[in-house]
Order: sequence, then structure tokens, then C-alpha cells
Amino acid sequence: MARRSKYRVSNTRAGKAARTVDGVLFASKAESLRYRELKVLASAGEIGELELQPAFELQPAFKYGGQRVAAIRYTADFKYLDGGAVVIEEVKGFETRDYKLRRKLFLFRYGTQYEYRVVKV
Repeated sequence: MARRSKYRVSNTRAGKAARTVDGVLFASKAESLRYRELKVLASAGEIGELELQPAFELQPAFKYGGQRVAAIRYTADFKYLDGGAVVIEEVKGFETRDYKLRRKLFLFRYGTQYEYRVVKV
């Protein structure tokens, strides 16, 4: 039996095929379905500049006691323009502790620049 990922999706060939759209393998089927919806909205001109998995630095790398501490990054699911707002969107079935912490750090650092949306499945 094939192992499931941390998102409880199948990593078999069929499971990956169900989550692949336009040659992009998404972390979940819900995320791939939301991408299809956003593509339709972009084609209709309702949203613009659709971007997949935009990355943001939450805290830069630094040195502590001679050791380098890696930067903390957050990768969202989607970024796009909706009217005059730049939207950062996440597709979530379950909010992990790690996600909640990164969301808080993101909102603290970038909350005034972006509109943050969560699509619950």
C-alpha cells in the first residue's frame, strides 16, 4: 500500500494525477480544484496576475553564538489581484499549529500590504 503524505493524500500515480493541473502537482485535491476555479476567474478577467505558491520572508537569517540561524519563510497557496487588492489565499482543510504561527507572523509583517483569505474545505 502506498504511503500517504502529511496531508493524507495518496502518493500513488493515480493520486498524484488527481492533484496535477497544468503540470503542477498540488499538495491537496482541494488546492488543485481551487486553482481551476481561480484560472476560470482569471480568464474571465475577474482577477489578475494569478501566482502559485508565492514565498515571503517572515524573519531574516541571523547569527547567534557563531551559528547561522536560517530565515523563516512562509509559502502561500495563491496570490492574485482582485479589484484594487492584492490577495494572499490559503486553501485549508485543517489548520496545523505551524500554519497558525506562520499566519500570525505573516499578518504582523505583511498584513497592511495584502488581503489575506482562507478557503476552508
